[in-house]
This record gives sequence, structure tokens and C-alpha cells, in this order.
Amino acid sequence: MRTSVAALPERDLAHAGDVTVAFRERGCRTIRNAASLVWTLPYGRNTDRADYRLVLVEGRGTCSTKHALLAALAIEQAIAIPLRLGIYEMTEANTHGVGRVLDGVGLTAIPEAHCGLRYRGVDIDLTMPPDRPGAAARTFLHEETIAPDPIGTYKAQLHERFLVRWLARQKRGDLDLADAWRIREACIAALSADPPPTNWQRMGRERFATRLQTGAPSGPGGSLLLLASARGHLARQRIAPKGMKMN
Repeated sequence: MRTSVAALPERDLAHAGDVTVAFRERGCRTIRNAASLVWTLPYGRNTDRADYRLVLVEGRGTCSTKHALLAALAIEQAIAIPLRLGIYEMTEANTHGVGRVLDGVGLTAIPEAHCGLRYRGVDIDLTMPPDRPGAAARTFLHEETIAPDPIGTYKAQLHERFLVRWLARQKRGDLDLADAWRIREACIAALSADPPPTNWQRMGRERFATRLQTGAPSGPGGSLLLLASARGHLARQRIAPKGMKMN
């Protein structure tokens, strides 16, 4: 997807709904102003992945919440800027930062669900702030237009269906859906500069390590495998699916 706020219209924000009010309160007077603000916010999951309104509250967002927020703004402003959902094979080349995780499990790619915007035939991706490294073009295996509100549930369901079909083609007996989801979650964590979620911060190191070893679920079918360092930060670790030894 092309990353460019310049492709969006420089139209003044009319007084409309709650999303418009939230942007105007932050000094945004045009659609392009709003998109520029969202683009500069760091990548990171919101406390409620389905609530795109939290992007402005928490000062961060993902491809889902950032673009859903802007699509909701466009709806209030009666501008045709649809929210697009697609599936692509995530690699280090097209998603900088995930290569170490994939290498650790003997994979070169894994299917990922990704959201963006489309305006007058131009695809726009504001997921990563402009100071982050660029990525190679992504080839989408599936694309569709969706509404902003069901972004959390629907995206996860579509993603799981594609993961199931992808696993069948891989012929990797050591990987199941739960493993694939854990690997995907670790890739997402590798992209984020955010601190760990609050409930993880409250867990003692022993309890935290136990949860990781047992693979307690943190999303559809899996959990994020990370280890806490002695300083209390999270260090990325290589994830070994069942049957595979770590070096």
C-alpha cells in the first residue's frame, strides 16, 4: 500500500459527529490534518482492539484502529474513503522487524491481515509513523471493503480462516493453528514500541514465565511468547513450535 497523506483531500472538517469533534479538539481542521496526526502516532495495540476511538485517547494504534478511525471520520464527513481489509504473506522485506521471529521457527513468511484506506483508486497505509523504515510492496491474496465498527472480530475471523488454509499447504506437522497464531502475535510484538499490557506488568516474573511456558491464550488460538528481562522490559525470543528445538 502507498503511504501518503497527500493523496487525501484537503477538505475542511464540517461540524458532524463524535469522531469529527475529537479531531477538531486536537487542532485538526481538514481530513488531511487528521490523517497526518494519525500517521505520526506510534504503532501499538489499544487496550480494546475493537475500539478505534481509543487511538486518539491512548496516542497509539494499529493498522486496524488507525484506519478504522479515519474511515469513521470520512463517513461523518460524507467522503468516500473506504476501509480496506486484506491478507498478505508477511515477510521481513514487506514488514520490517518480523524477520527474527520468522527465522526462529524456520519460516520465511506467515499470513497477516492488514487494513488501509482507499481514495480515488489510491491505497493509503498510515500504520507506521513516517520515521519508521519503509517496506517493500505487499501482494495481497485477498482484499475487501469493510465497515469500521466490526473491525476487531471480523478481521480476526477472516485471518484465522486464511491461517488454516495456509497451514494445510505448509505440510508442517509441528505447527497447528495455535502455534501459527503465537508466531503471528510475536511478529506483531516485534513491530510495537509499546510497553507490555498492564495485566502483564502486574504479574510477577515467575508467574509470567509459567504462563508463557504453558501457552495460555491471549488471542484467537494462542498467546504471545515473550520473556521478561531482569530489568522488567520484554525481550523478543525465538519461538519454537512443538517438536522443534531452539538453538
